[in-house]
Amino acid sequence: MAAQCESLFWSPLVSVLRSVPAHAGANRSPILSAIQELSEQDEFAGRVAARRLVVVSDLFENSAATSFYRQRPDFNAVRALPTFAALRANLRGASVEVLYITRPGDGQIVGVRVREFWREYFQLCGAGSVTFQRL
Repeated sequence: MAAQCESLFWSPLVSVLRSVPAHAGANRSPILSAIQELSEQDEFAGRVAARRLVVVSDLFENSAATSFYRQRPDFNAVRALPTFAALRANLRGASVEVLYITRPGDGQIVGVRVREFWREYFQLCGAGSVTFQRL
């Protein structure tokens, strides 16, 4: 099963990620909303026995709710927003694996703060486990 996952998923994913230009970007990156919406899909609903979420991202949220470009990632500040309830995903018991795309010039401190933000978010949403792997 691990070999099949490697050949059908991981190898093609890594190949695609290596082909993306370092300067590729977008005006918005609503990661919180995307994860919340995914958690509502039938294929990921709480009744599915073994749920696994794989996130491949630089994890820089840039949405109406918050922007890591405008302010330092602060989970408690985002959690206190009136709109946070709509961003909270149901990840109860899910295994979350984050493939963290490092960004040139971010530095180690920025990366640590970003990962701390997301670890707190996933744990609050009920994730059974959260791991990060730098790409």
